[in-house]
Amino acid sequence: GEQLAELRLRQRQRHAINTTISSPLLQQQQQEEHAHQAIPTLHQEDIFRSTLHSCIPSNDKKCKLYIPPPPTTTGNANKDNNNNTNNNNNLPRQRVAVIAPPGTVAHAVGQVVQVLAQVHNERVLQVLQRRRREGSIQQQQQQQYPDGGNDDSLFLLDILLTTHVPPYGYGKTHGLTKIIRLASPLSTLSSSSSDTHDDGDERSSTPLMLDVTQALLWQQHLIPSQLSSLSSQISNNVTITDISQALPQLVRFHCRLSHVAAHTSLLTLNVAQLLVKQQPQPQQQEGIQNDNNNAALVDLWDFLTAPSQQDGSSNATCVLRSDKVLPLLEPKLSQLEQAWRSAEQQGWELLRHVGGGGSGSADTKETDKDQNQALWNQVLSDELTASKNLTVWPCPSFWKSSSSSNNRNNNNNSHSSLTPLTQSLALSLSPNCSDPLASCWVERDRCEARGDALCRATKTKK
Repeated sequence: GEQLAELRLRQRQRHAINTTISSPLLQQQQQEEHAHQAIPTLHQEDIFRSTLHSCIPSNDKKCKLYIPPPPTTTGNANKDNNNNTNNNNNLPRQRVAVIAPPGTVAHAVGQVVQVLAQVHNERVLQVLQRRRREGSIQQQQQQQYPDGGNDDSLFLLDILLTTHVPPYGYGKTHGLTKIIRLASPLSTLSSSSSDTHDDGDERSSTPLMLDVTQALLWQQHLIPSQLSSLSSQISNNVTITDISQALPQLVRFHCRLSHVAAHTSLLTLNVAQLLVKQQPQPQQQEGIQNDNNNAALVDLWDFLTAPSQQDGSSNATCVLRSDKVLPLLEPKLSQLEQAWRSAEQQGWELLRHVGGGGSGSADTKETDKDQNQALWNQVLSDELTASKNLTVWPCPSFWKSSSSSNNRNNNNNSHSSLTPLTQSLALSLSPNCSDPLASCWVERDRCEARGDALCRATKTKK
């Protein structure tokens, strides 16, 4: 703790000096330091990333759009802020879940999605109001979707930000219309100007270890309210064992989502590219800006609003660059940028701290760093082998630790071998069987919800 505080003090002092001195030599030193502080990727991370597919209804008919039934209303309990009933003339409401391990970056992305959903819903309500004024509301022929429910060109969006994986099963089981998974393909962005930030930094994809450190740091703040019995066992420092156990938990998290992506509409969102700033188009229309028209944002808008464009076209260009939307969207993207930079710094500090970066000789620090990297490479390799590259069903339990993740020979399958911090993380990632629109009918889901890694069928006594 004291060493980490001293490190942060030195960084603040260095930042204060850097803000008052600017020279080519200093800029070069800063770039070298930034490169040195980059969170490392693991050897087989490219294999892991290659398994993270999307399921887009326009590309694959197997990708279902389940529309949950409208909630029952009583009295005035169904009034929204605009004094319109929640069903809005029985318009379908798509339930969209942003599902990601806990972390500040995931929370910031959720805020961006909320803004886009707000813009979409307001546009739909404006269409309804215009039709009322024109007296042209007529019963429209509705399209029946294979997984139940009705939909046409007008529907509303309800956004759910959660860390829990959906229960095994189709739409009526998990209660979701669409899922947004936060992860990036493991590929460095182009060095072209369109993929470069205004500060000159190239935006690379999200390393898996960044997700791990974010989940653990976020989980520390949840433990006192979530698992009070464990709070006294949590120290201020995240350990190597915590990181080594959280790494397979996050791989299993994506294993679960990959099974859902076989039949439910799912977008694997490239979070890193949400922050890419595009160059202005040569021909710019009056009153329209181009700052936020990047490919990831367009993909996100099209995914959220599909199938509102019946001809398959996209209205993202005019919507996302309009003067009405930019004031809502830009602050959230700025917050996402800040969350990303903070997560990178925190993750690097954490990995350095657990790697012996606080004290000792330079040779000792480097040896510890190499040993930790080798351990985490082995953990990922073992997890990919055990899950057959995230294809095995059911996926390994969040509550089961492996011998490699504990850095010792340990074949204990119970959650007692997990640290208190990774027990809390397992609870955050497990299915939420209390969701009123979901149903945990598979025994493995009920076991995960109660922290049972063995998941042995309960025999009733005669």
